[in-house]
Amino acid sequence: MQEYCASKMHFNFLRETCPYTCQQCHNDCKDNVACEAIKRIGGCDRTTTRYDWGIIQRWCPRSCGLCKDKNRDPNKKQKEAEDKKKAQDAKKKAAEDAKKKAVEDARKRDEEAKKKAEGKRKAAEEAKKKAKEGKKKEEKSKNCESSSDLVYVDMPNFDKLIKQKGDWNIEETTCIDGIKFRVIPRKTACGQPDGCLQAAVVASDDRSAKWATAAEVTFYVINSDPLKTIEVGREATLSQDAKSLDGDILAPLDDLVDGNRGFIRDNTVTVLVKIVLSEVKGG
Repeated sequence: MQEYCASKMHFNFLRETCPYTCQQCHNDCKDNVACEAIKRIGGCDRTTTRYDWGIIQRWCPRSCGLCKDKNRDPNKKQKEAEDKKKAQDAKKKAAEDAKKKAVEDARKRDEEAKKKAEGKRKAAEEAKKKAKEGKKKEEKSKNCESSSDLVYVDMPNFDKLIKQKGDWNIEETTCIDGIKFRVIPRKTACGQPDGCLQAAVVASDDRSAKWATAAEVTFYVINSDPLKTIEVGREATLSQDAKSLDGDILAPLDDLVDGNRGFIRDNTVTVLVKIVLSEVKGG
C-alpha cells in the first residue's frame, strides 16, 4: 500500500480514497483502505462477535478511534497558540518574579548594611564616651586639690551585678589631706547562699616620703527609711606600707536586692563611706 501512496500515477486517487493511510499522522497511526466501510457496518463496535476485533484493531485504529491524531485536531493550532502564550506568560512572570526578588534582596542587603554601619557608629560613639568618662575619672582620681570625707558609691543594675563573677569594676575616689582613697564595693563569701556585700578602702600617696594616719571609717548602706540604714564602723592605722582597710560584711545580697526592704531603688544600691583622718604624719 505504501508503494501505491508513493506512486505519482495514483497519488491523487489514493489521497482521496485512502487519506489516513497515505498521510501519516503524528504518531504514525494508519488505516486500511476498507476501514470507512468497516466502520459504517459496525466493525468498530468491539462488543460485536460478527468481526474479528483483533484484525480491525490492527488495521483500522484511526477510524475506530483507537489512536489520537494531534495533527488532525481541528483545535490544534488554537491550543498550540494557547500553550505558547501560557509558556511565554510563565516565562515573563518568572522573569518579573526574579527581578522583584533581586530588587527585594538588594533592598534587604542595603538595610542590613545600614544597620551594621549604624551599629558600628553607635559602638564607636559608646567606646569614645567610655574612654572620655574613663579619662575624666582618671584625672579626678589624680587630683587631690578638692577633698571630701564622704564618698557615695552607686551600684546600678544591682540584680545583674550580684550575679556577675569576679570584680564588679566599680569604685569611687576622694582625697583627704593629700592622700587619695579608693572605695571599692565587692561581693564576698559569707553564711548566705548568694554571698554578702563588702566594701574596701584603699589609700595611696604619690609622695615618696613615709606617711601614716589614724583613720576612722564608717560604712553605710543607704535605706529609704533612714532608721533602717546599715552602719558599720572601723578604725585603723593606714600608712605607706598598710594601705588597705577591708570593711566588715555589710549585708546579705538577697536582702539588698529585695525591693520590700528599702535598700534598692531604680535597681540601684548606694553605699556611703565617711573617712575621718587624724594624726597625719609624714608626706
